[in-house]
Amino acid sequence: MRRQRICQFLAFLFFFYLIVAAGSLAADQYLLPWFIALDPAASLGTALAARAIFTGMAGGLLVLALTLIFGRVFCGHVCPLGACIDLADHPFGRGKRSLPGLPRVRIFFFVLLFGAACGGLSLLFAFAPLAISTRLLALLGEPVLRLGAAYGVNFLRPLGDHWNWGWLTFAQIRTPFYHLSFSLLILTLAPIVGSLIAPRFWCRALCPAGALFSFAAWRPALKREVSESCIDCGLCRENCPTEAIGKNPRITRHGECITCRKCVGACPVNAIRFSFSAGKPAESPLPDPARRTLLLGGVTLAAGGALLSTSWGSAISAPPLVRPPGARPEPDFLRRCIACGACMAACPTNTLQPSDLNRNWKALLTPLLTPVVGPCRTDCSRCGQVCPTSAILPLAPEEKIWARPGTAHIRRRRCIAWLEERACLVCDEVCPFDAIVLVRVPGISNPVPEVIASRCSGCGYCEHECPVTGERAIVVIPEGAVRLNENRHRQKGIETGLDIRLHADTDAGYPSGEENPSELPPGFTP
Repeated sequence: MRRQRICQFLAFLFFFYLIVAAGSLAADQYLLPWFIALDPAASLGTALAARAIFTGMAGGLLVLALTLIFGRVFCGHVCPLGACIDLADHPFGRGKRSLPGLPRVRIFFFVLLFGAACGGLSLLFAFAPLAISTRLLALLGEPVLRLGAAYGVNFLRPLGDHWNWGWLTFAQIRTPFYHLSFSLLILTLAPIVGSLIAPRFWCRALCPAGALFSFAAWRPALKREVSESCIDCGLCRENCPTEAIGKNPRITRHGECITCRKCVGACPVNAIRFSFSAGKPAESPLPDPARRTLLLGGVTLAAGGALLSTSWGSAISAPPLVRPPGARPEPDFLRRCIACGACMAACPTNTLQPSDLNRNWKALLTPLLTPVVGPCRTDCSRCGQVCPTSAILPLAPEEKIWARPGTAHIRRRRCIAWLEERACLVCDEVCPFDAIVLVRVPGISNPVPEVIASRCSGCGYCEHECPVTGERAIVVIPEGAVRLNENRHRQKGIETGLDIRLHADTDAGYPSGEENPSELPPGFTP
């Protein structure tokens, strides 16, 4: 059991490191998308919904194959969400509550989700364990950690001034923030809150990956075995978090066993061990509720899921959204995106924010480009590099500028040059593509900005730096977005008449060559 805790801690620490490092690693060093793709339910469900195969599926299939040998080791030793649930079970899940019907509930959800996926509707964002884990750590855990570190640096900064520690005096910790909606908190924290109902409630009742693992682990090579010295005390059954042990402690439902070895630690006579017993019949005469449920209601639920996808998928329409550069066309994007938040964690300017229920419900928690928070750097394509399902294509920076998410649009009733006839050239100065020009208009004394749509890349520098408070006078709208299923954005842009070229002095993703260190927009001095 101690080894299991160590494995859980190391796997969790490694996963958290991948999330924190996503904003600084080179493209060939990204391991985060491969880790997320280890979830076989997310990989297979996305492949069904998108009707396509992607490279990340290999990891999920490998984990599923290993489950045939080692049982549900992934659930008990590797899954970050399982580690968080075990941590929550410690204070909240101590009272043993017998709920033997939970595997049936889980298989209901599993078949319903995959039936919907077959119809093209992906609901995996709400149930896939590694997608939930990424959101939990990237959108909630990392910002809290960075905020605490920033406060710590500010607290210790006087020591740096006193002892001439320049590294501490000038240390800065970037603290991202996200629009934390109620839906984000509910869908992210629900698995942990489930500990109030029963230990490992989420894993036993709702996890689609757990359902797949239970099928694969029905007769694993690594099994729980009980010797003749067993005294029938029942302590193993009481300590099992998944109720994998029946009334007879010698009988194990291997599809529910996560090999946590709590039964081994609880046994007073050391009668329990886990060993490879290839060739021996699996000692699991207990009826497998998952298999029985699949046989009785699988076809009905799959048909219901397909009906759900066609009725809900077509009945609700929503206005187009501003997606990250490289995002596939919206229907294909929604079929692939599992709303894991990896792209948001990797974004260096924090411009990617989770969508809320005010927009299309199918787009819930998927990434939106929000230039008012930060611009999209011209030299960055990390969001596509870390996407585990290729919902955002991995583009080179020179190709990415042609994959424009939208076009800048001037709201003349908000612009101080148009409305108040005051001189303002901020948007013109910060545009890396010379897509904004100042023109003379009859009746207005000062030059006013106009957008040359064919030059605009939709990066959002103009919106981010606009000095108008509140609702900006220039915003990026999804009109004219270039969204394709293949890496030919430059070719498509040229065919449609675009002329997107970086300004000569643009460097490091910013027009001036460096990030704006002050709160004043370019063109203004203190």
